[in-house]
Amino acid sequence: MAIVSVSATGMWSSATPWPNGNKPTAADDIYSNGFTVYIDQNVTVNSINSNGGTFRNAGNFTVNANVSAGTTTCLTLTGNGTNTFLISGTNIIGTKSTASIYAINVTGSTSTNFMYLTTIGNVIGSTIASTDTVRIDAGYYNHYGNSTGGGSNNSHAINWFNSSNLPAVIFLSGGTFSAGTGNTASGFYSSMNLAGASLNSSSITVYGTLSGGPSGGGGTPAGINSNSNVPVTVYGNVYGGIGYGFYANSNATHNIIGTVYSGPAGGTGGVGVYNGGATTTINITGDVYAVNTTNTSYGVQNNSNGTINIVGNIYGSPATNAGAAVYSPNNNRITITGNVSAGNVANAYGVYCNNISYLTIYGNVTGGAGSTAYGVYNNSTGYAIISGTAVGGTGSNAHGVYNSTTGTVYVKRARGNAYGPGSTVTNVAYGVNSNLQGSNSIVEELEFGTNGLMPVFGNITLADRSTNAVDFFVAGGSRKTLIDPNSASIMPPVSSVRLGVSYSGDNLVGTCAVPSISSVDFGTLVDNSTGIAALFANDIWNTSNNTLTAASLSGTIGYRLINVSTTESAGQTLAAYTL
Repeated sequence: MAIVSVSATGMWSSATPWPNGNKPTAADDIYSNGFTVYIDQNVTVNSINSNGGTFRNAGNFTVNANVSAGTTTCLTLTGNGTNTFLISGTNIIGTKSTASIYAINVTGSTSTNFMYLTTIGNVIGSTIASTDTVRIDAGYYNHYGNSTGGGSNNSHAINWFNSSNLPAVIFLSGGTFSAGTGNTASGFYSSMNLAGASLNSSSITVYGTLSGGPSGGGGTPAGINSNSNVPVTVYGNVYGGIGYGFYANSNATHNIIGTVYSGPAGGTGGVGVYNGGATTTINITGDVYAVNTTNTSYGVQNNSNGTINIVGNIYGSPATNAGAAVYSPNNNRITITGNVSAGNVANAYGVYCNNISYLTIYGNVTGGAGSTAYGVYNNSTGYAIISGTAVGGTGSNAHGVYNSTTGTVYVKRARGNAYGPGSTVTNVAYGVNSNLQGSNSIVEELEFGTNGLMPVFGNITLADRSTNAVDFFVAGGSRKTLIDPNSASIMPPVSSVRLGVSYSGDNLVGTCAVPSISSVDFGTLVDNSTGIAALFANDIWNTSNNTLTAASLSGTIGYRLINVSTTESAGQTLAAYTL
């Protein structure tokens, strides 16, 4: 291994840049040394480094080397619309000395002149503020490996940035994309706001793990930080760290397919997925967990007026210093298709709504094992609608749903916990608790707990529905269910009720047409009587033969009898016969 300092500007393939004309070998570390080297062939060396000067592409080639920025940008790439360039090494390292320079800089792109760049290896953020390790202005970029933000303010590992409305298609895969230790230092960062065809042709796709990082400063350091209106799709799990796993503050719709976890205690962010955009929508397909967090760290936080849709189950924290799995502090919407469970420690909420929130849950909600570990805590003046059953947990006052404000809560069914005679559950927790005089809590069905505990407590209103039901214990331990007398479950179908008859509180009208007894065969049961219609000999004898035409009788006995000879007709035939 040798250190080779470039001695003149020139093509890599020529002898010009190299001391004594000796081209470097695979074990060498190359320094630009104030000159420019144009890469016009495939290159394999241990590393390329910048200490003044730079390396530039001069065609479609592969560089097998580590890349490290020093006092100048190490590798500068420009494209013509067809150029491809592959960089494969262990590490791509940001500068430790000079601001606003890059290990790799894709620059000078236009709508027709751009790069197809692929990097393989670990991208490591700079320790210098506002300095990216890899910067891309446009084109196609594929990265395979890890990517970690740097140690200073806005020192992103990878940054997509241009001010010319230029599109890009970006794939990040095969590793972990992690926040750095610096303020707002992200594994990947984008602040592009595109329009028209550029927006429609741009996308960011991530196959890997997102992490908020193990330590960090303030601001919004994130594994993926999108301040762009370009949609991001993530296939992988998302972990809040000291920073954010995924941070969005833009007018876009993002999709995450994977499990989301909150961060550890003491985080600046500590949020798995954070939505800070007023018009941002984030769709999550996967479960959401609060883990060992502070009360300001959450699995998912909807912090602005945007929308979050979750298809998966929600789990409160099992450990100390609990925060909610899902937190909504502002005027926004959250929809959950799945079950919600609070955690095992105090205040380990499944979902916590504050300010003005609109929450919809298609599933059941259960309180936790910790004190006041509510399945859903509504501290909002908005709405919370739960289409399933809200069940009290085993912790003290760990209600399934707790409504503490003037907001509206609607719950399909409420059930008390198992507290009661002979139970191992020693704490009282209701399915729904509404303790503020001005709150509006509505329940459709009530179910007493397995040992008789009430399903609700406080200011509760029963929804006026034909589906209303109360399930409770009677003396002797058996259960009994009371249902609304107009419940569809005990009503006959409309096809079994006489035509025009209204029933079930005038909500249903019969459609069964019952014939009169005079139209039903004699002796046949009809309505509450029997038919009286009968056919007698006189009815046949007195039938007018004017109605017996061949067309109406074809194939019948009547049709056969039309042409049968009678005594009269036979005599007339013989009398008319002459020899």
